[in-house]
Amino acid sequence: PRRSNFMKKKKSFILISAALSAVLFASCSTSVSTNFSANWYENTGNNTVAPGTNETLVYDVEKKADSGLNSSYSVEYQKGTYTTTLSTEQRTNEDGKNELFYSYQTKLEISVQFLFGSEVSDVFNDVLTSKVLFRSTQTGLQPIYSEKEVYSHSPINIAPSSLEGCYAEYHYKVVTEYRDKCTAGTATLTDLSEENGTEQTKNFSISDDYSYIDNEELLFAIRGMSLTASEQLLVYNASTESVQTVKVVPSEEASDEFEFEVDGQASKKTITYRPVSIAINATNPGATQTAYYAKTVAATNNTWRNVMLKLETPISYNLGTLVYTLKSASFTK
Repeated sequence: PRRSNFMKKKKSFILISAALSAVLFASCSTSVSTNFSANWYENTGNNTVAPGTNETLVYDVEKKADSGLNSSYSVEYQKGTYTTTLSTEQRTNEDGKNELFYSYQTKLEISVQFLFGSEVSDVFNDVLTSKVLFRSTQTGLQPIYSEKEVYSHSPINIAPSSLEGCYAEYHYKVVTEYRDKCTAGTATLTDLSEENGTEQTKNFSISDDYSYIDNEELLFAIRGMSLTASEQLLVYNASTESVQTVKVVPSEEASDEFEFEVDGQASKKTITYRPVSIAINATNPGATQTAYYAKTVAATNNTWRNVMLKLETPISYNLGTLVYTLKSASFTK
């Protein structure tokens, strides 16, 4: 059954929520600012947007085995794929000058099915795509534009009374544009479930309390942080139509063996990394994600580029955890 509950069930999830239905964050300037390093380059001191930047990361996405405590119903995901691409794009900035920006694009493809007692839903093929343009580390990875399109089937109840009450279909697009040196923005939410979808536009202002990062670059931006102490970032949450604070809390570094392809060649190496928890800094923060970032090897010979090795994101309503595991990497030369 098709249900178009467009933004009726508003929730605050961090980043690519396993619910696959949330609209998340956006960002820009600061008072307590975060210092970013270009850890995605071999030379982390490169503080400009380098022409020729070209990186592709591919992750396997699976539901963690034996995860999920909901006794009313369950959700199963077939193995999915999450792909991120970092490149550059030249555009005219608000001063009318040509400027080279980072272009960061993501795509998540995954199939989902809901089980309620003896009833089983169809298998739905969900797709989420995003693109964000932002400046160099010199300007705090300041975003100028982002877009995100979601087609997903997401859980909506803790204890539904029927299979139809387990999930809703969402199909929408969010476009965020920044102005006035990223002290203000406009988010336009379009319902794509109907031929002439409705639009909702929200203007918002951005304080300088903390560094501001667009939601679609959030995981990437954390990759550029030192991760030696807890920090906070500002983001715009389109589902609550407000700028919120996200807390980034690193744990002690650890080492483990990871296996993924590097530039087409199989690689199995012991890599030192830091687990990082990511959550809204609020009384009821919602889901907390945990991302695992490789540690800087050397400032001018950063082999693993501080890449995100793994991501764990809880599925809402105690339905389990999705795990993103790095499968292949093609780093910028």
